[in-house]
Amino acid sequence: MDFLDPNKKRKHIRRIYLGYILIGIGILLSAFILVYISYGYKLDSQTGNIVKNGLIFINSAPESASIYLNGKENGNTEKRLTVPEGQYYIELRRKGYTTWKKTIKLAGSSIERLVYPVLFPEKLEPKAIKSYSANPQFSTQSLDRKWIIISTPGSITNFEIYDTSKPQDPAKTFSVPANIYSPAIKPVTSDIKLVEWSSDNKNFLVKHSYDGKYEYILINRETPSTSVNLNNFFGIAPKEIALRDKKADQFYILQTDLSLSSATSKSKTLTPVLANVSSFKSHQKEIIIYATNDPATPEVTTLMIRDNNKNYKIKDFAKSPLLLDIVQFDDHWYAAATSTKEGGLYIYQDPVQKIDRKLKNALIPYNILKITKPVKLNFSANARFVMAQNKKGVAVYDFEDEDRYNYDFTKELPAGQFATWMDGHRILTTIDKTSEVFEFDNQNKRILVPITTNSLPYFDRNYERLFTLAESTTTPKSVDLNKTILKIGLKD
Repeated sequence: MDFLDPNKKRKHIRRIYLGYILIGIGILLSAFILVYISYGYKLDSQTGNIVKNGLIFINSAPESASIYLNGKENGNTEKRLTVPEGQYYIELRRKGYTTWKKTIKLAGSSIERLVYPVLFPEKLEPKAIKSYSANPQFSTQSLDRKWIIISTPGSITNFEIYDTSKPQDPAKTFSVPANIYSPAIKPVTSDIKLVEWSSDNKNFLVKHSYDGKYEYILINRETPSTSVNLNNFFGIAPKEIALRDKKADQFYILQTDLSLSSATSKSKTLTPVLANVSSFKSHQKEIIIYATNDPATPEVTTLMIRDNNKNYKIKDFAKSPLLLDIVQFDDHWYAAATSTKEGGLYIYQDPVQKIDRKLKNALIPYNILKITKPVKLNFSANARFVMAQNKKGVAVYDFEDEDRYNYDFTKELPAGQFATWMDGHRILTTIDKTSEVFEFDNQNKRILVPITTNSLPYFDRNYERLFTLAESTTTPKSVDLNKTILKIGLKD
């Protein structure tokens, strides 16, 4: 029998081991190939060469735009493209719309997400839905983009409210009590400016200026009779009031002696929080980023963060006003600050967490962008971008792709006018009474429609309709509220 023959037994064992070795080689080779495939490597069937691929995810609004890659059509949005690494000129085309364009450099095994393109109609046709005898002093839109509120000309107590989800419906009206505002000796000086909206989309905080003084009013659009003069309610004349965690019944109050307190509408008691605060922004309920001037070092302005009742020192600046803010994006906290004197946008990633862990690099800036004489700092709607601006242009940082951009506006912005975020990726400016939109990297710039200089473009929830106040084209000195359809074929 074979198993009793030593020679045959040895040959059988050798065959078994050889099989194991071949199987092992096959497994290693398969794993090697799979690893390389996972890194984007692929055999080009046309050239026989091994190429390294990357992924491009492309989507658009409106949907089903034709994709052109280096001039060749490649299906419609929404689509995933697997292509060799290299430079690509991408166009998104759809009949009746301006072409969206962008050049990208795709690295092998990388992913490019172009899921934000918006195509605007080639021809924009504003249509008046309401005419005003004069330019309204005040207009604003709720955070959910559902409500547009416009003051009637010559009044800061009477308002019209439009529901953007029902554009065919006429405006409704509401009035706040006239005595909610302190009387102005010179009524011509009386004006209101938006401070911020509450997250309930019912209440909004305004700053009433009159006779060289000012006060803060919380207006409720649903029950205007419950609107309240916060100065009178708390018996104070503060430097600044802000909503805490965007709640309509919670506040941070900065007094003229630079003390910061918290308060609620349930009590008139102020709870001390900080001292020597020159400017601040809050996030959620317990986080405050603020600038402070210690009397012991009067030549210095210090950037601080307060989190859960603990104060953290971030950076010293030469004494000057600071523009600052803090936000959470992709599981990281980003603090941003710039000095109106020194310039430069300083960005810190997770500074509190790093200080708590006693990391050596805790106070090294995550990034620094060049900007001179900044006048405004804010984050995009999705918190992916931070923008610092001066009258000439902006500095933008992208937290997702870790890219930076510096560029000038088409034209210098007049004093008191600022670029604003349209959404998570686009920026709006008003140039020569015309609204202009462009992306975070200054690409796909588009002139929109006429607009008054003291108002902003307002959009509905799906960015399918644009509402603007603009000088009437038919009645001199009148101002129209115009509606512009941004999606061809959309019917109200």
